[in-house]
Amino acid sequence: MTPLKMNAGLLIGLGLAIAFSGGCSTTRTLAVSPLNPVVPTYEHGMPCLQSVKKNAVTVWLLTPEFRTSLQDLRPPAFRMLAKNGGDRDFEFSPDSVTASAGGRAVHVLTAVEYAREIDRQAAALAHMLDLGAAGAKEKADQTEAIAATATPGTTPGAGANGGPMNDFSTIPHGSAADAKQQIDATTESRRAEIEAWRKNLLTDAEMMLGRQTVAPGMMAGGIIRLAPADLSGGGPLKIVITAGGETHEFLFDVGR
Repeated sequence: MTPLKMNAGLLIGLGLAIAFSGGCSTTRTLAVSPLNPVVPTYEHGMPCLQSVKKNAVTVWLLTPEFRTSLQDLRPPAFRMLAKNGGDRDFEFSPDSVTASAGGRAVHVLTAVEYAREIDRQAAALAHMLDLGAAGAKEKADQTEAIAATATPGTTPGAGANGGPMNDFSTIPHGSAADAKQQIDATTESRRAEIEAWRKNLLTDAEMMLGRQTVAPGMMAGGIIRLAPADLSGGGPLKIVITAGGETHEFLFDVGR
Protein backbone atom coordinates (compact mmCIF):
# COMPACT_ATOMS: atom_id res chain seq x y z
CA MET A 1 0.00 0.00 0.00
CA THR A 2 1.33 3.44 -0.86
CA PRO A 3 1.69 5.59 2.28
CA LEU A 4 -0.56 8.60 2.76
CA LYS A 5 1.33 11.70 1.69
CA MET A 6 0.68 14.82 3.80
CA ASN A 7 3.36 17.44 2.91
CA ALA A 8 3.94 18.06 6.63
CA GLY A 9 6.63 20.67 6.03
CA LEU A 10 4.38 22.99 4.06
CA LEU A 11 2.34 25.91 5.40
CA ILE A 12 -1.31 26.69 4.85
CA GLY A 13 -1.88 29.07 1.94
CA LEU A 14 -3.08 32.62 2.18
CA GLY A 15 -5.88 31.56 -0.13
CA LEU A 16 -7.16 29.19 2.55
CA ALA A 17 -7.53 31.96 5.10
CA ILE A 18 -9.19 34.23 2.56
CA ALA A 19 -11.52 31.50 1.36
CA PHE A 20 -12.62 30.81 4.93
CA SER A 21 -13.17 34.40 6.04
CA GLY A 22 -13.97 36.12 2.75
CA GLY A 23 -11.33 38.75 3.48
CA CYS A 24 -8.93 40.62 1.22
CA SER A 25 -5.34 41.46 2.05
CA THR A 26 -2.34 43.10 0.41
CA THR A 27 1.28 43.68 1.39
CA ARG A 28 2.46 47.14 2.41
CA THR A 29 5.89 48.39 3.42
CA LEU A 30 7.07 50.50 6.34
CA ALA A 31 10.21 52.64 6.42
CA VAL A 32 11.57 55.46 8.54
CA SER A 33 10.47 58.75 7.01
CA PRO A 34 13.21 61.19 5.96
CA LEU A 35 11.07 63.84 7.67
CA ASN A 36 11.52 62.05 10.98
CA PRO A 37 12.96 64.39 13.62
CA VAL A 38 15.17 61.53 14.83
CA VAL A 39 18.04 60.14 12.72
CA PRO A 40 17.89 56.32 12.67
CA THR A 41 20.66 53.95 13.61
CA TYR A 42 20.58 50.24 12.76
CA GLU A 43 20.76 47.17 14.98
CA HIS A 44 20.82 43.75 13.30
CA GLY A 45 19.38 45.38 10.19
CA MET A 46 16.46 46.95 12.07
CA PRO A 47 16.09 50.75 12.11
CA CYS A 48 16.27 52.16 15.62
CA LEU A 49 15.02 55.63 16.59
CA GLN A 50 15.79 57.31 19.91
CA SER A 51 14.20 60.50 21.19
CA VAL A 52 15.90 61.99 24.24
CA LYS A 53 14.45 64.72 26.41
CA LYS A 54 14.38 64.46 30.20
CA ASN A 55 13.13 60.93 29.55
CA ALA A 56 14.20 58.80 26.60
CA VAL A 57 12.12 56.67 24.24
CA THR A 58 13.58 54.18 21.78
CA VAL A 59 11.62 52.57 18.94
CA TRP A 60 12.66 49.67 16.71
CA LEU A 61 10.76 48.94 13.49
CA LEU A 62 10.24 45.16 13.45
CA THR A 63 8.15 44.80 10.28
CA PRO A 64 9.45 46.44 7.09
CA GLU A 65 6.51 44.62 5.47
CA PHE A 66 3.04 43.89 6.83
CA ARG A 67 -0.30 42.55 5.62
CA THR A 68 -3.36 44.80 5.60
CA SER A 69 -5.67 42.15 7.10
CA LEU A 70 -5.27 41.17 10.73
CA GLN A 71 -6.30 37.60 9.84
CA ASP A 72 -2.85 37.13 8.28
CA LEU A 73 -1.30 37.74 11.73
CA ARG A 74 1.37 39.99 10.21
CA PRO A 75 0.41 43.46 11.52
CA PRO A 76 2.84 46.38 11.79
CA ALA A 77 5.00 45.82 14.86
CA PHE A 78 7.40 48.00 16.83
CA ARG A 79 9.49 47.41 19.92
CA MET A 80 9.39 50.36 22.33
CA LEU A 81 11.50 51.18 25.37
CA ALA A 82 11.07 54.10 27.77
CA LYS A 83 13.75 55.25 30.23
CA ASN A 84 12.87 57.41 33.21
CA GLY A 85 15.33 60.29 33.46
CA GLY A 86 13.34 62.15 36.10
CA ASP A 87 12.89 61.81 39.83
CA ARG A 88 9.33 60.38 39.90
CA ASP A 89 7.69 57.17 38.75
CA PHE A 90 5.59 57.20 35.61
CA GLU A 91 3.41 54.60 33.89
CA PHE A 92 4.19 53.19 30.47
CA SER A 93 1.45 51.18 28.74
CA PRO A 94 -0.38 50.83 25.41
CA ASP A 95 -2.36 53.92 26.48
CA SER A 96 0.96 55.81 26.26
CA VAL A 97 1.02 55.18 22.50
CA THR A 98 -1.16 56.82 19.86
CA ALA A 99 -0.87 56.49 16.09
CA SER A 100 -2.34 58.12 13.02
CA ALA A 101 -1.92 57.73 9.25
CA GLY A 102 -2.94 60.38 6.76
CA GLY A 103 -4.74 62.20 9.55
CA ARG A 104 -6.79 59.10 10.47
CA ALA A 105 -6.50 57.38 13.84
CA VAL A 106 -4.77 53.99 13.87
CA HIS A 107 -5.82 51.55 16.56
CA VAL A 108 -3.10 50.23 18.88
CA LEU A 109 -3.81 46.53 19.46
CA THR A 110 -3.82 45.14 22.97
CA ALA A 111 -2.30 41.78 23.81
CA VAL A 112 -5.82 40.47 24.48
CA GLU A 113 -7.06 41.54 21.04
CA TYR A 114 -4.09 39.97 19.29
CA ALA A 115 -4.39 36.73 21.26
CA ARG A 116 -8.10 36.58 20.41
CA GLU A 117 -7.28 36.79 16.69
CA ILE A 118 -4.65 34.06 17.05
CA ASP A 119 -7.22 31.80 18.68
CA ARG A 120 -9.75 32.60 15.96
CA GLN A 121 -7.32 31.71 13.18
CA ALA A 122 -6.25 28.51 14.94
CA ALA A 123 -9.91 27.51 15.24
CA ALA A 124 -10.44 28.29 11.54
CA LEU A 125 -7.47 26.11 10.56
CA ALA A 126 -8.72 23.25 12.73
CA HIS A 127 -12.16 23.55 11.14
CA MET A 128 -10.71 23.41 7.63
CA LEU A 129 -8.59 20.43 8.67
CA ASP A 130 -11.73 18.62 9.83
CA LEU A 131 -13.48 19.47 6.57
CA GLY A 132 -10.58 18.04 4.61
CA ALA A 133 -10.56 14.84 6.67
CA ALA A 134 -14.33 14.46 6.34
CA GLY A 135 -14.12 14.89 2.58
CA ALA A 136 -11.39 12.26 2.32
CA LYS A 137 -13.40 9.80 4.41
CA GLU A 138 -16.52 10.39 2.34
CA LYS A 139 -14.53 9.58 -0.78
CA ALA A 140 -13.22 6.44 0.92
CA ASP A 141 -16.79 5.34 1.59
CA GLN A 142 -17.75 5.89 -2.06
CA THR A 143 -15.07 3.66 -3.50
CA GLU A 144 -12.43 1.28 -2.26
CA ALA A 145 -10.06 2.69 -4.87
CA ILE A 146 -9.80 6.12 -3.26
CA ALA A 147 -9.33 9.09 -5.58
CA ALA A 148 -7.42 12.24 -4.70
CA THR A 149 -9.42 14.50 -2.42
CA ALA A 150 -8.39 18.01 -1.38
CA THR A 151 -9.86 20.36 1.19
CA PRO A 152 -13.09 21.74 -0.38
CA GLY A 153 -12.93 25.27 -1.77
CA THR A 154 -9.30 25.98 -0.92
CA THR A 155 -5.97 26.28 -2.67
CA PRO A 156 -3.11 24.96 -0.50
CA GLY A 157 0.23 26.70 -0.74
CA ALA A 158 2.87 28.65 1.18
CA GLY A 159 1.17 30.65 3.90
CA ALA A 160 1.76 34.25 4.96
CA ASN A 161 0.61 33.59 8.50
CA GLY A 162 2.60 30.41 9.12
CA GLY A 163 -0.22 27.98 9.85
CA PRO A 164 0.13 24.23 9.21
CA MET A 165 -1.23 22.82 5.95
CA ASN A 166 -3.95 20.18 5.74
CA ASP A 167 -3.43 18.32 2.46
CA PHE A 168 -5.25 15.06 1.77
CA SER A 169 -4.32 15.24 -1.92
CA THR A 170 -2.67 11.82 -2.10
CA ILE A 171 -4.55 8.93 -0.47
CA PRO A 172 -3.40 5.30 -0.56
CA HIS A 173 -5.11 2.63 -2.60
CA GLY A 174 -6.55 -0.13 -0.45
CA SER A 175 -9.47 -0.60 1.89
CA ALA A 176 -11.54 2.31 3.07
CA ALA A 177 -10.87 1.27 6.67
CA ASP A 178 -7.10 1.47 6.14
CA ALA A 179 -7.42 4.86 4.49
CA LYS A 180 -9.61 6.21 7.27
CA GLN A 181 -7.15 5.02 9.88
CA GLN A 182 -4.34 6.91 8.16
CA ILE A 183 -6.56 9.97 7.70
CA ASP A 184 -7.32 9.97 11.43
CA ALA A 185 -3.66 9.61 12.34
CA THR A 186 -2.61 12.40 10.02
CA THR A 187 -5.44 14.66 11.19
CA GLU A 188 -4.29 14.29 14.78
CA SER A 189 -0.72 15.07 13.75
CA ARG A 190 -1.82 18.20 11.88
CA ARG A 191 -4.02 19.21 14.82
CA ALA A 192 -0.97 19.02 17.09
CA GLU A 193 0.94 21.23 14.64
CA ILE A 194 -1.86 23.81 14.69
CA GLU A 195 -1.81 23.85 18.49
CA ALA A 196 1.99 24.25 18.57
CA TRP A 197 1.73 27.09 16.02
CA ARG A 198 -0.99 28.75 18.14
CA LYS A 199 1.08 28.51 21.34
CA ASN A 200 4.13 29.96 19.58
CA LEU A 201 2.14 32.99 18.43
CA LEU A 202 0.58 33.42 21.87
CA THR A 203 4.11 33.59 23.28
CA ASP A 204 4.70 36.54 20.92
CA ALA A 205 1.49 38.13 22.19
CA GLU A 206 2.80 37.88 25.75
CA MET A 207 5.75 40.08 24.73
CA MET A 208 3.46 42.96 23.85
CA LEU A 209 3.60 46.12 25.91
CA GLY A 210 1.57 45.99 29.11
CA ARG A 211 0.99 48.44 31.93
CA GLN A 212 4.26 49.07 33.76
CA THR A 213 5.57 51.49 36.36
CA VAL A 214 8.95 52.99 35.45
CA ALA A 215 10.99 54.14 38.43
CA PRO A 216 13.68 56.86 38.14
CA GLY A 217 16.71 55.56 36.30
CA MET A 218 14.85 52.44 35.16
CA MET A 219 13.57 51.25 31.77
CA ALA A 220 10.45 49.38 30.62
CA GLY A 221 9.00 48.40 27.28
CA GLY A 222 7.51 45.81 24.99
CA ILE A 223 6.11 45.25 21.52
CA ILE A 224 3.30 47.32 20.03
CA ARG A 225 1.21 46.11 17.10
CA LEU A 226 -1.12 48.30 15.04
CA ALA A 227 -4.44 47.43 13.42
CA PRO A 228 -3.28 46.89 9.82
CA ALA A 229 -6.63 47.77 8.20
CA ASP A 230 -6.24 51.33 9.53
CA LEU A 231 -3.11 51.65 7.35
CA SER A 232 -4.70 50.28 4.18
CA GLY A 233 -5.31 53.80 2.90
CA GLY A 234 -1.63 54.64 3.07
CA GLY A 235 -0.33 58.03 4.12
CA PRO A 236 2.52 58.83 6.52
CA LEU A 237 2.35 57.05 9.86
CA LYS A 238 2.91 59.13 12.98
CA ILE A 239 3.47 57.45 16.33
CA VAL A 240 3.33 59.60 19.45
CA ILE A 241 4.63 58.14 22.72
CA THR A 242 4.05 59.81 26.07
CA ALA A 243 6.63 59.15 28.77
CA GLY A 244 6.40 60.99 32.07
CA GLY A 245 4.32 63.79 30.58
CA GLU A 246 6.68 64.29 27.60
CA THR A 247 5.68 63.46 24.04
CA HIS A 248 8.05 61.81 21.57
CA GLU A 249 7.09 61.64 17.87
CA PHE A 250 8.26 59.15 15.26
CA LEU A 251 7.40 59.23 11.55
CA PHE A 252 7.24 56.35 9.08
CA ASP A 253 6.36 56.07 5.40
CA VAL A 254 3.73 53.51 4.36
CA GLY A 255 4.37 52.14 0.86
CA ARG A 256 2.50 49.87 -1.50
